[in-house]
Amino acid sequence: MRHLVTEALPKEASAETGKRAIDRVVEWYRKHLRDNTRFYDGMAEGIARLSVPSAVVSNKREGLCRSLLERLGADRLFAEIVGGDTCSERKPHPMPILHVVEGRGVDPGRVLMVGDSAVDIEAGLRAGVRTCGVLWGFGDPAGNPSFRPDFLVAGPEELFPGEG
Repeated sequence: MRHLVTEALPKEASAETGKRAIDRVVEWYRKHLRDNTRFYDGMAEGIARLSVPSAVVSNKREGLCRSLLERLGADRLFAEIVGGDTCSERKPHPMPILHVVEGRGVDPGRVLMVGDSAVDIEAGLRAGVRTCGVLWGFGDPAGNPSFRPDFLVAGPEELFPGEG
């Protein structure tokens, strides 16, 4: 969001103008957070049935992630929520994923990063975890040559086979 707002401003805009614009967009976004946001069919149910802890690693601000998940009634599904401001680096840097992996004392080889964008997959690969690309969501994986996960799934039923 920060990049989008910054790019929309005139080149001569001051840093203070940029900060105010970002703050206004974030305020609007927070108010309308859930207007058109929902889980893809089968995802919340599949995550709830997992026998291993799950985490959210997003480039959205942590507070926005938490608010959205609470409003969706899904915050209880995740053992950890990492936002773009939780660590000093954001995806595609591996730090946010490593924050979860190391903080929980988990072997990276036993972790699966599921994502819909090249940024998600790159972060996972750089963190040394296995990656799964989904062919739905916000990203456009089909048209991106840098989207090279360890494997791809076309729908939630492939992530949670035999469930439901």
